Amino acid sequence: MNQALGRHFKFLEMPLLVVDDWEEGSPGWAATSGAVPSDTEHDEFWLAMVGGVDGFDRNQDVIEVDGNNIPPLDLLLSYKSIVWNAIAFYNGTANTAISEILQFRDPNGLPAPAGQVLPNILALYMAAGGHVLLCGEQIMTASINRNSFAPQNPAYPMIFRYELGGDQDGNYEDSDLGGWGVGEESFPYDDCCLNALDIGYVVSISSRRRSGVNNCPVDVVRTHNPRTDGLRHTTPVGIGLNFPTLNLRPETAGPGKWFAPERMGLNCDIYNPPYFGDICGVAELFPQRSCFEPIWALGCLDAGSATYGAPVGFWTSTYADRVPEGGGIAARSAVWGFQPVYFNPAEVKAAMDVVLFDEWQLPRSTR
Repeated sequence: MNQALGRHFKFLEMPLLVVDDWEEGSPGWAATSGAVPSDTEHDEFWLAMVGGVDGFDRNQDVIEVDGNNIPPLDLLLSYKSIVWNAIAFYNGTANTAISEILQFRDPNGLPAPAGQVLPNILALYMAAGGHVLLCGEQIMTASINRNSFAPQNPAYPMIFRYELGGDQDGNYEDSDLGGWGVGEESFPYDDCCLNALDIGYVVSISSRRRSGVNNCPVDVVRTHNPRTDGLRHTTPVGIGLNFPTLNLRPETAGPGKWFAPERMGLNCDIYNPPYFGDICGVAELFPQRSCFEPIWALGCLDAGSATYGAPVGFWTSTYADRVPEGGGIAARSAVWGFQPVYFNPAEVKAAMDVVLFDEWQLPRSTR
């Protein structure tokens, strides 16, 4: 995709920017039995998803980024709305810009990433009244500074307010806020209104909570089976705007394909899972804060799984009252904890239209 770096804009003037934070280099759907799209297939998918926005120029309003190429804040602030698609991975191996931008920095100066500390430009953009759709594989895990957990891997589910500094066996009480509440100003907790994060399935058993090690031994009630617990479809939840069900596309989930039912489902983030609050009894988890508004629930093969029906996409209304100074409307931002490219394009397009035109009220093209 082309870079939108040589243009000069006014504050929040342009309608939409697409940020391509995907770095795969795959030969494509056919060559990988539906495991990974090629760069061209991925790019064309996203251009189709944002088609119909008046004023969007596919040759100008798309940027490719990675961990070595961070977009400048003034570029983001040239646009009313941003669709940012990325890969994070719970094991921290992705070379993506989002992993550099969102990575948690302990306010007490505990182990932090080497080199320059980058500002969270997405948080600044949202606070200025810009609207964001952040989506991708395990996208919120990008906010976790894994150095804080050395030599132990972080355990999931993760409580953002208390555990981002590395503590995984605290009392989770407000009286301990000075010791444990280091994540209260983190991007997921503060800007996105998330209390807890889980992953659809975790390949490494060391990344799970273990009975007897901490206060929340959730592995006694839920599994991490890629076939039965992996994401196969989303079910709309909540009230208000009408989102469709999303189903895996035949190129990736048809007979003999990578995500066929006899093999495995798609990995994904799970947000504020109700089973975690029920087990741990942590007041921070249940009831949820009003700024967290679920969009979709996880659908997997095992309807008896604890993950079935847990949120995998949500609105955040943290900045829903911010009217941009340069003009525009106040609206919610959204997070989808999965890669939309793996789902039926027509269904994803209908969901994108809800975000772009119903919520963000971007102008529709008459062409």
